[in-house]
Amino acid sequence: MSFNESNKFQEMKSIIDDVNNILVELKDEGISMMIEPSNDIRVKMASIQDKHFYIKFLSLPNKADVYPLIFEKIHMLIDYLDERGFYTEISVKTYSANSYECTKSIEELEDDAKYIHYKLNYIILRFSHNEVSEYNESNKFQEMKSILQDIKSICVELADENLIMDLEPSINNEIRIKMATIRDDMFYLHFIDSLSKKQELYPLIIEKIHMISEYLLDKGYNTKLKVKYYFKYPDGKSSRMIESDMTSYDLEELYNKHFDLSSRYKENGIFTISTLKLDFDRINKEVYESLPNQRSVDQLERVMKISAKTDIGNRISDMNKQGANIHYIQNPIDTGIESREEYDKHNKSFRPSWNLKHLLGPFAEKKKKKKKK
Repeated sequence: MSFNESNKFQEMKSIIDDVNNILVELKDEGISMMIEPSNDIRVKMASIQDKHFYIKFLSLPNKADVYPLIFEKIHMLIDYLDERGFYTEISVKTYSANSYECTKSIEELEDDAKYIHYKLNYIILRFSHNEVSEYNESNKFQEMKSILQDIKSICVELADENLIMDLEPSINNEIRIKMATIRDDMFYLHFIDSLSKKQELYPLIIEKIHMISEYLLDKGYNTKLKVKYYFKYPDGKSSRMIESDMTSYDLEELYNKHFDLSSRYKENGIFTISTLKLDFDRINKEVYESLPNQRSVDQLERVMKISAKTDIGNRISDMNKQGANIHYIQNPIDTGIESREEYDKHNKSFRPSWNLKHLLGPFAEKKKKKKKK
């Protein structure tokens, strides 16, 4: 049976046809979009790998009047694909200088669009098989979800002041929460608003950053604060933008020195924040590492032989032979990379808890075969 006749292929092809039918009104409104998979080869790939199944809505800044229809269609897609076992992740980039791609739920997207000057650059819908139910019950998942809820509670006063913040992972996105328990780069709080016009909120923002930093330190996370700021001078001019990593106490000290023109540091200007981002790193990270397979090591050695004539490392003189003390500079392929198979072979005789068993060493002694006379 060819793959084109397989159940997975036909099911994916049917889903793509239905998705196109759901979005036909948006096409009539002139909305540019990419729907993947777009051909039979890609449909085949999408039936095997989730990364080939997505929709991207493009060129949206001047389509604000169509946003309600776009959101309605996204709701329909989420419901339709949920019935077929797919989870929908929404990534958004707004049309502004400080914008970057972030993940939101459809409800958060609809709330943000209520602002008069809110403009979207693009929206990406990524679809993945919904297989997180078992993981959702794990301790790490529940702990991360509780932390996110607590951070959201700490920031409720800032939200009441209409300050737009992006807490990643979103508390409504279980896939992203699962990933954040493994990867630190997916756990952060970003103040999206340009804070230059929110100077009256600086003391409250600094207070909340203190609270979040102390709370997460108890939970085993360090907080790294990235700040973009500049100074406004009495003559109306401004300094260049400065980007700096600092602690919440550094930020507080900088603000106290330069918060108005009546201070004794007035010649240095008023401290003005452009953007703030808090990155949260786990203090005791789990290390994920593994040895390569023997096939990979063999492939590296073959590539090295093939490229021997063109490799720049082989075309320069060996400084070790000229008396230089640089023996530590070596090519790991030359010196040897241990594969997983070699490790298993060399450690077959290893005995766990050998010291508790009062044995002489961790490795079993090889029995010497007696030669027959």
